[in-house]
Amino acid sequence: MLRIIFNLTIVQLKKFFRKPAILFWAIGFPIAMSWILGVAFDHLGKTDIVLGIVGSVPHTGPLSTLKNIKWVPTPSDGVYSALREGYFTVYLTPSGNSFVYHFDPKNSAAQATYLAIEKQLFDRQGGSGIQTEFINRKGARYIDFLLPGIAAMSIMNSCLWGIGWGTIEMRMKKMLRRIMATPIPKAAFPMSMFLSRFLVSLVELLILYGFARFYFGTAIQGSWLAILGIITAGNLAFGGIALIVGSQTQTTSIGNGLINAVTLPMMILSGIFFSYRNFPDWAVHVIKYLPLTLVSDSLRLIFNEPVTIGAVMIPILVLSGIGVVATAIGLRIFKWH
Repeated sequence: MLRIIFNLTIVQLKKFFRKPAILFWAIGFPIAMSWILGVAFDHLGKTDIVLGIVGSVPHTGPLSTLKNIKWVPTPSDGVYSALREGYFTVYLTPSGNSFVYHFDPKNSAAQATYLAIEKQLFDRQGGSGIQTEFINRKGARYIDFLLPGIAAMSIMNSCLWGIGWGTIEMRMKKMLRRIMATPIPKAAFPMSMFLSRFLVSLVELLILYGFARFYFGTAIQGSWLAILGIITAGNLAFGGIALIVGSQTQTTSIGNGLINAVTLPMMILSGIFFSYRNFPDWAVHVIKYLPLTLVSDSLRLIFNEPVTIGAVMIPILVLSGIGVVATAIGLRIFKWH
């Protein structure tokens, strides 16, 4: 019995190690992700505490003695836009000889910033004397930052798993061969998958928005036409990427690795749960052009500002361009068997 188990185990290990692709996703990819994230987050312990301030930076008083502070002077009419874009999570306004600290208590990053400042002031003065005012304005809360990011992530996952994984599964079941044997144009197959994902995305986002409006009181301030444009362009971009992922992949184990290789880095880097401006400046210049970043930033703008489709026309064109190019490549290299 033990010998049988041992021999079967050896067989399974040989099958595993004979497939380089599976070996990479099982061993190489986690190492690569650890390196990327280690490099990306290595600077965080050395990063200054970022504080927005309405007015001039204090050069006298307790605040001038604080260490590791990066001040971001902001006009009073621009603080909510800066909060939405993630330049800071806490900002100060002058109040007599002191300042009032404004932040969303439900934002863990804002809480950490506030507590770090309070501790420094307490240690110096024996009492911080901080005045606080919680942010409750719609469009500046953490939920107003988080919700558009979740919506963007939903579009990405719907396309990558719905189209990419679905195509791989159909290839494994020999269904693509049957489709190829029919007289339908080859381009009709990916177009049908794109359309189905687009309709699913609309339903998912409507349900998500309905829940957020009922529970959190969230309201979309921008144009619904702009939202439709971004959703369409986002589906086109991620649909094209998904088509490339599923174009030649033969097994779901490899497909799972490929899809995770696309989705996981963007979920971490693109500012879904926290601002990507926490990363080094060189990384921010790259991150803001990732497809998921373009979708999430655009949705945040539309959700929280009274803008029209013209304000997001550049992201729409960029995402559409990515989708067209990716779809053309995917169709070019697509294998039906």
